[in-house]
Amino acid sequence: SKKKRILDDLFRDSNMCHEKFFIEEKFTWESDSSLDNLSTYNNNILKANILNNKEILLKISDKVIDTYIETSFPLYKGYIDTYYNFHELKDDEMVQIILDFLNNFDKDLYIEFKDKIKNNDIFMHPSNGENFYGATCDFNILKKNLMFINTEGDGTNNIRVGATIVHEFGHSFEMDLYHKNGIKNNMQLYPYHEVSSQFLEYAFIEYLIQNKIYYEDAYVYKRLSYIELFYFILGMNLFSDIEKINDNEYTIDFDKLKEKETNIHKKVNYYGACNYEFEDFDRCFMYGLGYLFSPYLYEKYKLDPKYFIKEFKNALLTYPYTNSINTFEKVGVTIEKLIESNTLKRVLKNSR
Repeated sequence: SKKKRILDDLFRDSNMCHEKFFIEEKFTWESDSSLDNLSTYNNNILKANILNNKEILLKISDKVIDTYIETSFPLYKGYIDTYYNFHELKDDEMVQIILDFLNNFDKDLYIEFKDKIKNNDIFMHPSNGENFYGATCDFNILKKNLMFINTEGDGTNNIRVGATIVHEFGHSFEMDLYHKNGIKNNMQLYPYHEVSSQFLEYAFIEYLIQNKIYYEDAYVYKRLSYIELFYFILGMNLFSDIEKINDNEYTIDFDKLKEKETNIHKKVNYYGACNYEFEDFDRCFMYGLGYLFSPYLYEKYKLDPKYFIKEFKNALLTYPYTNSINTFEKVGVTIEKLIESNTLKRVLKNSR
């Protein structure tokens, strides 16, 4: 049984490396159809968990969109991607910046990251001109996870790559929490899968800005994250209109969604350079909530870091049992605060 579970993890992660990181396949893997069946089953659980909260998520996303309209936050990601170049960093410099951040953020996470470096649990691979990407692969039976990052182009490092490493370490941190507490990792069954990773990334960028470390790059990256937030929330808003037919099928009227999207774009400060297309259903909700929670979490963290870290860990261990936004109440996130939207309004105004 243990060997089969290890093989299943290897099969999944081998395919991920091949597809996402453009690594040539070295082996021919075979597995039974139960892996595909399990993936479909888990995806249906995620959709069901989202749909159980879709009315609340629709209210929240409506308010977020209204906040972007009210603040006239400029949405021109395509312009930045085309005309802005992030400064190149050497490997040692980038790692040291991350370590300095974690040492300032939380000593335990600092030690965990140093251990991952020491144990060679972080793998870097050039993206060969494709978009860079990060992933964290969990081996439940071994109580271990590995981080995979493909760098920009031919191997160039910069703040965006550093932020991706910190993001994936956020996933690793949460997975390790499960292992230490004897809980099976089932993060991907819930729309809060990106909360820990996105928050840690957000805190990293804030650290760079506040300490004037590659300030311009960090500030541009921060503005890009708010643009990404809008589009994930837009997707959340649109997909909240889907209808459930039965346990395995969901209907989406894409013509209706496109009309709604067009009407929203007429109201926001949109420069037409984002080439936006409908994101995957699950990505909109998971990344939307991850991005949206981050400024609220960071605001609470700054008030009392030690209290926040303790309660944040508790929330991460609890949400799989409650599947509720209010699980994060003690770390600054409630349904009421998200609908009120004052924190988001403030950070958008300050980042214009």
